[in-house]
Amino acid sequence: MGNYGFRETGSWSHGTAVRSMSDVDYFLSLRGARPSASKDILESLRTSLATHLWRATVTINRPAVRVQFNDGSPDVEIVPAYLDFISDDYLIPDPVSTGWIRSNPRKHLAYVDSAQSKEPGAKKFMRLVKSWNHRQNVGLSSFYLEMRAAKHVLNNPPLLLLHDFCWLLDALHVGGLASMNDPSQFDGRRIEACPQVSRTDRARLVGLYADAARKARERANDGSYETAQVWLDFIFYPE
Repeated sequence: MGNYGFRETGSWSHGTAVRSMSDVDYFLSLRGARPSASKDILESLRTSLATHLWRATVTINRPAVRVQFNDGSPDVEIVPAYLDFISDDYLIPDPVSTGWIRSNPRKHLAYVDSAQSKEPGAKKFMRLVKSWNHRQNVGLSSFYLEMRAAKHVLNNPPLLLLHDFCWLLDALHVGGLASMNDPSQFDGRRIEACPQVSRTDRARLVGLYADAARKARERANDGSYETAQVWLDFIFYPE
């Protein structure tokens, strides 16, 4: 496939990856005319990778093609992308349809870094939130959680990990995991938490852990640290 090369994106390039849990993400900048539908490009990329990486499992996981190795290495997700040289935006497959959406990795990184500059523990907070999502198999988009966490940090200083974790989960639950404006450039583009069909069930699950986080915070505030730890174990260490 004719291309201009790869661009690393996502949590590993942002410094917010959770070891042994986070995928490694790349945009593959393609040459040529962009088709109106993205499904054929995804299938072409999947076929090409599967042909050459015959010891890996290669599947489509919109908006990317996922490569799962058999040696314990992190999964790699490669997103076919078309660069708009004027705006520095990429057109990538829409996660929920057969079309395309705009994305700007450079501005996403700048947004995360701005939160870290304001609060030095911001990236630790993002890793904490994503670790809970992975450990409990909540099924939310890591990118969505990272952008939500960055926005929370920027709007609610100072950062106190347990308190802010509780407040963020409360906000996600009360909001019903609503999509959010892409902070890189608001022009109507949105970031989705999960597929619409599963949003109600996943919001209910977030509510369960928001309640547990609230109890952990309350017990810590009144000095009952052992009880607080029981609730934290429930949140972060599934049996």
